[in-house]
Amino acid sequence: MTNVYKQQIIRLTEQEFCVIWPVDSSQCGTLTQPTMTQWFDVKEASNQVRGHLQTSLAVNQASLDILPFVRKIGDASNGVAVPTEQMHFVFRPSDAVLQLTQGNSDNQTMEFVCKPWVKQKWWAIY
Repeated sequence: MTNVYKQQIIRLTEQEFCVIWPVDSSQCGTLTQPTMTQWFDVKEASNQVRGHLQTSLAVNQASLDILPFVRKIGDASNGVAVPTEQMHFVFRPSDAVLQLTQGNSDNQTMEFVCKPWVKQKWWAIY
């Protein structure tokens, strides 16, 4: 489930913080309460995954935590939490930096330099 992103798209409003997770799907956490995403199939592993999203906004930064839950395809349970796959996004508008920490370790933090969205050919982003 852990992916290395060359880019990450975020959307930030007064009530939501949205990121691309797990793959090619925009998910939004809201300030008012934690939310759960729908189940997504992970075909190569015969599993399904969904995320528990928790968002907070401060004066100088916004954060979004995604705790994945996993279950076997066809299982009707709520799944099992996987803290080692947790993702923690922190966006600081003042310096236009997005930090992504995967798992429970700060040594896996990636930084993305942010710029406003510009429509362009898909191969031009790399």
